[in-house]
Amino acid sequence: MRAGITAHHIKGFRPSLNAMRGLGFEAELCLVGTGLTETDLDRDDASCTWEQELRFNENLLALSKDPCLGLVLAEAYPLPIYGLVGYALLSAPTFRHALAIIESYIDLTYTVCDFRFEITGDTASLILRDKFPIPAKLKSMLVDRDLACCAAALSECLGQTIDLTEVRLTHNGFNHARRYEDFFACPVRFNENETRLSFDVKLLDRALPMRDSQASQLFDQQCQLMLSRLSKQGDFIEAIRQKILAKPGHSFPDVETVAEQMAISVRTLRRRLAEEGTSYRTILDDIRYDLAKDYLSQSRLSLDMISELLGYNDAASFSHAFKRWSNQTPSGWRRANAD
Repeated sequence: MRAGITAHHIKGFRPSLNAMRGLGFEAELCLVGTGLTETDLDRDDASCTWEQELRFNENLLALSKDPCLGLVLAEAYPLPIYGLVGYALLSAPTFRHALAIIESYIDLTYTVCDFRFEITGDTASLILRDKFPIPAKLKSMLVDRDLACCAAALSECLGQTIDLTEVRLTHNGFNHARRYEDFFACPVRFNENETRLSFDVKLLDRALPMRDSQASQLFDQQCQLMLSRLSKQGDFIEAIRQKILAKPGHSFPDVETVAEQMAISVRTLRRRLAEEGTSYRTILDDIRYDLAKDYLSQSRLSLDMISELLGYNDAASFSHAFKRWSNQTPSGWRRANAD
């Protein structure tokens, strides 16, 4: 695995499980050998191991007996499933910007692949490469799923089905070439040396129907913050950070709300954080400080607006907190650090 990125959140199982239930297979069968129950999938403080993820997907493939299962599973992963990344994609100003978000924040999703953006002449492509070591018997299914999820995400961003010019796959199509061509609505080439989907480069500068420049900037900064912390703290602290950042904008939850969402008592939450050498207030302040620095250096937002985004009642309260964090006023820090 890539250094620092060890496992997906356990909630990544839920969409696939729902898809399998639609095919007539209950959760208990899908989770055999994983050491997990369906109740575990709703925990907010848990990641799965790579071995659990592999066993889960092995079960799905064995139960369905469908070599094209990845195409079926992909339909259960609409953009909102991905939280902040999904919102960042939908609010992006242009299609080019959305592709950059996919490339930059792929580690915040449930994919087993990395995505690389490439332009060759009048063709733009997203190329998929393995992020984790995938056993041969699962590779085609999981890569199919990730490629199909990508095509669906791009279509959601555009507000219409993306007009692909070509799809390339490394497997042989399992005698279902027509099924792949119908799914992607374009020519599909099999037994290639890489996995990619391609489209006309003219799409890149198309304005997206749900674009919102201010929301896009906020989501992008929050994604940056989540990604920068992903490899630095334990699962429990990261789960709390994700809960704090889960609601876009300035409505940060209090400790009681987070404890309730994680199905633990406030006392237990505080005790576990103390064991990690931190506190809820420290985590929230750390998030606010990092976001404040981004807003001050990378935007022209007023101090009143930044105060509101960070959950303060007024600019004076924000200024007092910022000076405590940095020994500088927000205005002074902005002058010294503005791009």
